[in-house]
Amino acid sequence: MRKTSKVRQTQTHGCLVFGFFCIFAAAGLAAGYFLTWKPLSGIVAARNWVETDCAVVSSDVEANQGSDSTTYRVDIVYTYDVDWQTFQGDRYDFSIGSSSGYEGKAKVVEAHPPGSEVSCYYDPNDPSTSVINREPGSYLWWGLFPVPFLAVGLGGLIGVAFARKNRRPSKTEQATGRGHDQHGVRQHGVRQHGASQHGASQHGKASNRYGLHNVQDRTRDRAQTLGGTLELKAQASPTTKVIGTLIIAIFWNGIVSLFLFGDFIHGSGGFAWLPILFLTPFVLVGIGLIGLFFYMVLAWFNPRPRLTLAEGHLAPGSKTTLSWQFDGRAGRLRQLTIKLEGLEEVRYRRGTDTQTDTYVFFSQTLVTADRLALIHRGRTELNVPERTMPTFEANNNKIKWRLTIHGEIPQWPDVDENFSIVVSPS
Repeated sequence: MRKTSKVRQTQTHGCLVFGFFCIFAAAGLAAGYFLTWKPLSGIVAARNWVETDCAVVSSDVEANQGSDSTTYRVDIVYTYDVDWQTFQGDRYDFSIGSSSGYEGKAKVVEAHPPGSEVSCYYDPNDPSTSVINREPGSYLWWGLFPVPFLAVGLGGLIGVAFARKNRRPSKTEQATGRGHDQHGVRQHGVRQHGASQHGASQHGKASNRYGLHNVQDRTRDRAQTLGGTLELKAQASPTTKVIGTLIIAIFWNGIVSLFLFGDFIHGSGGFAWLPILFLTPFVLVGIGLIGLFFYMVLAWFNPRPRLTLAEGHLAPGSKTTLSWQFDGRAGRLRQLTIKLEGLEEVRYRRGTDTQTDTYVFFSQTLVTADRLALIHRGRTELNVPERTMPTFEANNNKIKWRLTIHGEIPQWPDVDENFSIVVSPS
């Protein structure tokens, strides 16, 4: 029942991720149609339209009052004759809706007063369709707005498809069960509830004296104890990294877009170069975040490491066996490095700012392998230093221990994962 429940949870999680990316893809496609496709298709089609003389009937700047801002559009009406028939048009250019910036629209209205004659263009296949200005304008910059949504949505859907494909077990793995017996229990051994609970109880008493019970509880939630062994979980899963990077990229680029495509561009009917130059570093950061998102999507396809400790209880001076194994295409890896690190985090105030500094006070390389047989799976001895600080967590100070694993993949994002471990006082 537990295995079935885990499968259902995995399927539910996959459906949620798939739906999440579908929403972004749909939003990007809808926005791209109105902000990019319709204006560009109109501009391209108007290249073959017929030029004629138009008489301006009325022209004004229409203001649309919103909840927190006011947007404007050129409201112009003109007439023209085609084959002894009079038509009326109201389109100045191929921009969609209204936008901020009153001065630019006011200049257009000033140049087209009622009663004046201007050139306009009509569709020979449909003379009732016309436009005065068929040239591209600054409104086309709004076409960049859907790009992050499309990149996130379509890139995420492609990533989900490839991830599902990579997770499918081969025929050999299905026959062997990948280390599971007919009852679905891993070969590490049968869970020993009594011994595990007794050890956890004694370990919890020692931890409470050092203020470690919160650390122990969180670490126990991340790990799975099986017959005395401890299977570690990565601090951040590939899916978490992708979604986290996505949220940051959307938030950053969304804020920058409000300034870039708002008053700074449309305020004077053209480009306000000084504000745009000021925003250039922020735009570059946004582009970098989009690139980082795609980097994380590619890293999503990497083989996944699994680390297991032969003894889940560690203390200064203790020894245990560390086992590792990669799920997925481990043959892509060219070199593997596993390290044991101890870190100290210190949080302090400097003026009105709160800063956190991290120091690596211990680092030991446990594994360095460049042969596939050793990279794919193996084991080594893990020795915790005898005279060292155990895991500790307070308001402004923390002592953390972790295992870092780095796998080099040529011309592809490397495998970089961190696995937290707890070193108890005794």
